[in-house]
Amino acid sequence: MRSLATTAVACLLLAQSICTKAEAGTIINLTQGQWEVTGSDTANWNGSDLFFESQVANGTDFEITGYFDWYSNQTYRGRELFSGTYTANGFLNFTGFQLINPIAIQLANYQAEVLSPSQIGNGTWRGGGISGTWVATNPTAILEPNPDSVTVPEPSSVFSLGIVAVAGTILKWYTKRKAL
Repeated sequence: MRSLATTAVACLLLAQSICTKAEAGTIINLTQGQWEVTGSDTANWNGSDLFFESQVANGTDFEITGYFDWYSNQTYRGRELFSGTYTANGFLNFTGFQLINPIAIQLANYQAEVLSPSQIGNGTWRGGGISGTWVATNPTAILEPNPDSVTVPEPSSVFSLGIVAVAGTILKWYTKRKAL
């Protein structure tokens, strides 16, 4: 009877350890739609646009490319192409590498945090001697399941597995006892 109790406890502990592992991860698809930027340094950059053109898995992170269409006081100031990383823990790190039709803009290094499917916050930029802060919103961004995540068994299926293990142990014990 002791082995039966030990097996039952082991099965319950196994079920508990499996169910307490991380849930299947999610990522935010940044490439859906247009992000509206609110930013400032020595100028007001509100109304600028941010587009993520690609988001490609690289290990647990994502390589990203895209561009800003910069506007200051409702006047178009040029486009800045960038590339960088969207980390597994939700941080953006990217660097501008080319300006197209620039008027009073410079290449910069950017950092920010993806706060929700439609919000990027805590953004900063540095470059050309001018630092700034920014946030962005996108009502068309969507939440997607992470294709690289592992599905964790539902507690009911783990519990069923535990019951089968206990039943097998009882059957084995009963068969041995009957043979004596």
